[in-house]
Amino acid sequence: MVPTQVYFEHELQVAKLPNLQRRKTAKVLMLHGHGQSGKFFYHKTKKIIECLQIKAAAEYRKCFPGGFELFYPNGPLQAGDDPDADVWVWGIGDFQNDLIKGIDETIIKILGILNTHGPFIGIIGFSTGAAIAAIIASLLERSRPARLQSYQRTEIVHPRLKFVICFSGFKLAHPGHQELYSSLIQTPVMHIIATLDTMISKEQTKELISQCENNIEVYFDGTHYVPQGQCQTNAICDFILQSLAGHQSYEKKNNQD
Repeated sequence: MVPTQVYFEHELQVAKLPNLQRRKTAKVLMLHGHGQSGKFFYHKTKKIIECLQIKAAAEYRKCFPGGFELFYPNGPLQAGDDPDADVWVWGIGDFQNDLIKGIDETIIKILGILNTHGPFIGIIGFSTGAAIAAIIASLLERSRPARLQSYQRTEIVHPRLKFVICFSGFKLAHPGHQELYSSLIQTPVMHIIATLDTMISKEQTKELISQCENNIEVYFDGTHYVPQGQCQTNAICDFILQSLAGHQSYEKKNNQD
């Protein structure tokens, strides 16, 4: 079994997390959906973690002998009126029409995590978290990232990601956000698409897909949630491990439960 360490919001406040084994690890950033939390998303992705621990068991010592480290931050904005509620968002507004409040704050927070705890191999996001994951991948690819420079207080030296996985992902539609997508995203992106999703339509996800150069699409018969089927879980884990191995070419797939 591959050793795996999980970190939540309160642990990410530490300037540097100790790598007790002092061995190279594969770090993945995990971004929850709207009105959720890092801990909530962890429970929704446990099957992916278990699958990775099994599938990577034979080879992980060659590439990342310290195993996996998974980081589950909360969005920077608390949702609702209860200050004790563990409910957070990455932005406020209609994601199809509005200039979203809090996006800059979100990007600053994510870049800070990358800079402090990285380097990360990839990002996995659900819904709004998926939208943010794609934006971060785009920013890290810029050769002269003018907007990236406007966010940072310290130099960001994080390399481009090896992969992004978007569950029910979408692209921010307001013209004021289009500079975040000034060129096609080259990072390999897996899009997990629910055929019965009434919150994020297939057309919305297709807008994000059109912004990505290296795509793989995985469909499942379900609604707005992280699929738990073995078919999708295997596809996700295979994609991650292929990305780690340096494979950059993918064929579109249509996987059904």
